[in-house]
Amino acid sequence: MRRMVRFFLYFTIAVFTTLMITFIAALAYHAPMPIGGRIAGLQIQSVFIPGRSFSCTQAGQQDRCQISLFDRPLELNLTSTSQEVKQCQITYAGQTATCKGDFHRLIIGGWMPVVETQSNLGLTTSQQATLREQYPQRNFFMYSIGESRLLQLATAIAIAAGVLAFLSGRLIFSSRLRAGITGFVALSATWFILTAMIWSFGYVD
Repeated sequence: MRRMVRFFLYFTIAVFTTLMITFIAALAYHAPMPIGGRIAGLQIQSVFIPGRSFSCTQAGQQDRCQISLFDRPLELNLTSTSQEVKQCQITYAGQTATCKGDFHRLIIGGWMPVVETQSNLGLTTSQQATLREQYPQRNFFMYSIGESRLLQLATAIAIAAGVLAFLSGRLIFSSRLRAGITGFVALSATWFILTAMIWSFGYVD
């Protein structure tokens, strides 16, 4: 009987772990900027382009990012520290515009600036509409599920992780205290990781 219980518990843990890894991978994939990027995104009036769409290089405090819009290169040059964007300039289709960066948003990958410009860079209304369709203003998870439900889902997943860890601990340890600590650590770690990832979508809410 005990062997059967152990089998079903470990099978459940394996399935749960697979589903959780898939969920985390989906969150990371839909994040505005993956780990290793240089900017969180570029806001051109009503158009938001996520940072993962840019190709960036860094030389000291100088960052140079590029993307192709309608077969024309857009180049973003900015000088920044870990807390402040000091200089920012955008060049596109023969036009040059100033920009600014905001560091107060937590993005997956670290503290990266969301760059904004008030210029339309010569983009027509139809071109801006096309870009909004290509780069939806809202994150997929935020749009289809919503922040409150995502946070509730994160809590439910964390509780499930804690319960499974506790039950597994009861099979390994003779002490309920150790099993309880194992469950609490699993619950806390899972909740923290998922909540931090969901909060990183907040600025495109």
